[in-house]
Amino acid sequence: MKMTPKQAADCAGVSKSTITRAIKSGKLSSTVDDDGVNQIDGSELARWAEGRGKTINLPDGAAAPPAPVRTALDEPVRTTPNDTGEARVLSVQVEQMQARIDLLMSERDDLRQRLDRSEQERSEAQTKLTALLTDQRPDSEAETLKRRRWLLWSAVAL
Repeated sequence: MKMTPKQAADCAGVSKSTITRAIKSGKLSSTVDDDGVNQIDGSELARWAEGRGKTINLPDGAAAPPAPVRTALDEPVRTTPNDTGEARVLSVQVEQMQARIDLLMSERDDLRQRLDRSEQERSEAQTKLTALLTDQRPDSEAETLKRRRWLLWSAVAL
């Protein structure tokens, strides 16, 4: 049943200005008829009043607001493991996932070992290359070579 803001205010036990403020703020929805007058549905008024903690007194012949709709989300989930064999399916899936995890962990460990071996081989090769590129002769040979060069150049300069 549609009603004017004045009738809605009388049913809800509030002033007409409270109803019009609720309409303007969008808390209470209404439709505008051809004459430009707001028309409020009784169920919408009941929803708005319930949110404010008020009860409404609908006039005789007006439809009472519908009872709240209960959904499956309102009910607690009640299942037993053996309802449809889901427990067996889930345990098989858990076992498969555990096998996958074990396989991945063994592959990871193998790759770590390979990386460690590769790093050790690289380090050894770098040490060998460094040894090849640097002067590895004992200090006495290096000093002897320097003295010979000096003697050679000093003889040429004479």
